[in-house]
Amino acid sequence: MRGTVQKKGNKWYAVLYTGKDELTGKWNRKWFSGFKTKKEAEKFLAEKVSEVAQGRYTEPSKETFGEYLETWLEDKKLQVRPSTWKTYDWLARCYVIPQLGKMEISKIKPAALQKFYHQLQNRDEPLSARTVIQVHLLIKASLDRAVKWGMIPNNPTGAVDPPRYRKKEMEIWTEDEVRKFLEAAESHRLFGAFHLAVSTGMRMGEILGLRWSDIDFTKRSLSISQALAIGEKGYVLQEPKTKSGKRSIALSQSSMIVLEKHKRKQAAEKLRAGSIYRDQGLVFASTVGTPINSRNFARVYYNLRKKADVTPINFHSIRHTHASLMLKQGVHPKVVSERLGHSNISITLDTYSHVIPGLQQAAIDHFDDVLFGSQTVDKKAMVEE
Repeated sequence: MRGTVQKKGNKWYAVLYTGKDELTGKWNRKWFSGFKTKKEAEKFLAEKVSEVAQGRYTEPSKETFGEYLETWLEDKKLQVRPSTWKTYDWLARCYVIPQLGKMEISKIKPAALQKFYHQLQNRDEPLSARTVIQVHLLIKASLDRAVKWGMIPNNPTGAVDPPRYRKKEMEIWTEDEVRKFLEAAESHRLFGAFHLAVSTGMRMGEILGLRWSDIDFTKRSLSISQALAIGEKGYVLQEPKTKSGKRSIALSQSSMIVLEKHKRKQAAEKLRAGSIYRDQGLVFASTVGTPINSRNFARVYYNLRKKADVTPINFHSIRHTHASLMLKQGVHPKVVSERLGHSNISITLDTYSHVIPGLQQAAIDHFDDVLFGSQTVDKKAMVEE
């Protein structure tokens, strides 16, 4: 064994020989402290000797996790979408760096991370399990690179148990609630945006990033090729996450009427604003042509939802409502999947098949009727028998 264990005071130390100095020929020694027993020190030393023999040993980095994360975030800025990077930056600066930033990256252990996750969920304003999982994934991704770069021998997140996320039961509107909401929103200048959300299932960012050039009034369709998102220095227009996110959506006749009316109103707003209007070609813009702040848009939605006195679902759940109602009306899941921009139909089926009561029953009744027709056994007769 290329190393030894020694006792100093009440503690045991593992001394690892990492190789000989080329100039002096003497062994380079690395001391590891903090072991309560000789057996613990010997076990640790054996693991390190094995790493040296297999070429896996890395000299522990003195760089703090906070310093490392700053570099990692800067590099990530060039690799992910602006909105994704904004989330990374927010998680790192609000939660990770304040608590773990001063620790040397090589000294971050599973126990420290487990304690950190526990603290996040038990503070005065506890974080949700979903947010803690996002924090965990951020730490894992950043430390994966540290392992590749030889800064640490392994990733401690692999030995940590993040909280379990229990997916909430999906809430959607009924047909009557959809109509009530649209009636309440009809007089608002952004009525077209809400009508489009209901009739297409588009995401908020896709609606706010829609341009007039994306709409084909002749073919009654629109193309989604960008979405409005929050970047490092404000709002940016970015491409969809996946190839399927770029898609064409057929529009209903009612949607065309609403959009044509909205276009006329926007033209009038442009005339009133005069030289201060900043025309960016957006379908839904502020009264001076600039992109609409997503928080302001959400605030308008919440006020109209309250006015309509309907189930208090969030805006994204209008997308779920669109998909669910289409499936309930018998629209093929493949069509719904294409409208939503899902990468494959299984996502649509897994997400929505369970939210429509009686969907499976209706399907098998239809199957029975087509296959057997009048031969189907009368249920009432079966009961009477």
